[in-house]
Amino acid sequence: MPASSTQPLSPAQRTAKVEARILEYVDKYDRMRDERAVFAFLYYKVTQNLTQILTGNQAGFEDPAWVASLSEVFAARFLGAMDSIDKWLQSTASGDPPEKSLYDAAPRPWADTYLAIRRHRAYVLESLLFSMLPHLTYDLPQALRELDPQAQGHCHVRDFDEMNRTLADETTAIEKAIAHRYNPLLPYVDKLVVRYGSLFSREGIRVTRSVAWYDAVRLSDPDAAAAAMESISGDTGKFIDFVRRPKEWWLRVPLRIARFLLPRYHRWPKQPSASAPDPAAPPRSLPQRPPA
Repeated sequence: MPASSTQPLSPAQRTAKVEARILEYVDKYDRMRDERAVFAFLYYKVTQNLTQILTGNQAGFEDPAWVASLSEVFAARFLGAMDSIDKWLQSTASGDPPEKSLYDAAPRPWADTYLAIRRHRAYVLESLLFSMLPHLTYDLPQALRELDPQAQGHCHVRDFDEMNRTLADETTAIEKAIAHRYNPLLPYVDKLVVRYGSLFSREGIRVTRSVAWYDAVRLSDPDAAAAAMESISGDTGKFIDFVRRPKEWWLRVPLRIARFLLPRYHRWPKQPSASAPDPAAPPRSLPQRPPA
């Protein structure tokens, strides 16, 4: 039997495939004018950035293949949750589905998020933050646990921390891209609601992802796993309540006004395609494996 000429993909090529898969969801949700498009676009840009970093291993990862594997497993959880929601919508297309039935179809944190943002119940910043939380606090710990950061006796915490730093460094550029695409008022709203907008910041990203590592360790401990799962399953709903129902009376009225007015400034791409090249971005070139 002749040896196969197929060569394994490089880490950058693997994350480029993840990037392309997420892009399909961005375009689909843009066409549907579904608020999930906002976070899907963020996720697409983050993965695009990771691909660029992995090209030539610019961040100096000790194990770039592990970084690519985490990207694949992490994205699979997000896409699986989106597919569950889509199937629920299709199964109830003939009528108005009881919202509580979504909790039987999709993970609890993603059900909490979707019900909070569907039908234009949220403005762009809320759609972004409400979706970030289940992905970072629910999907990520389980992805880390599934991948096993301690596999083969090697701890990947240094590479994980480097991922946190490099991804967090791009928050300003990504926020500008989201504002340009969906709502030019986003940076100003972010400053006004700093009490929870800080989640989407350099420090907020790093802290939240670091807590996810801790929760992954808890999930791997038989004595702590049940409590850890209950915690990460409920965090998103608590955060949404914290934002939507602030204890401070002086915040309630302006937030209600913002939720009424800001969706009017939400815009959608005329030709939904997040793949159009950014003229300000440097040209991208993925390494090609030579034929055997």
